[in-house]
Amino acid sequence: SGSMEVSVKSIVCNTIGEGCAFGGLALLYNCPRTATVKATTDSQVWGASGIAFKQMLQQNATKHQAETLKFLDSTSIFDGLTKKQKLCLAE
Repeated sequence: SGSMEVSVKSIVCNTIGEGCAFGGLALLYNCPRTATVKATTDSQVWGASGIAFKQMLQQNATKHQAETLKFLDSTSIFDGLTKKQKLCLAE
């Protein structure tokens, strides 16, 4: 909750609020962040370690792939594809 300003080199370039995310690229690539986020009102945020963030992304990708495979298996137009071909489509 709350409101936050995003700035790069001390220039405000965005305002974000509840439901927005920031810092994902720095966590994903283990690199320094490229912007500063400053609360402009009382705010609540949560954080994650790089490891936890990557695990969450992997779990989401696995879930998405399983859902896509289920769809491909249930649609007759894809009956002629091998399991390997369906896996390639689901990636």
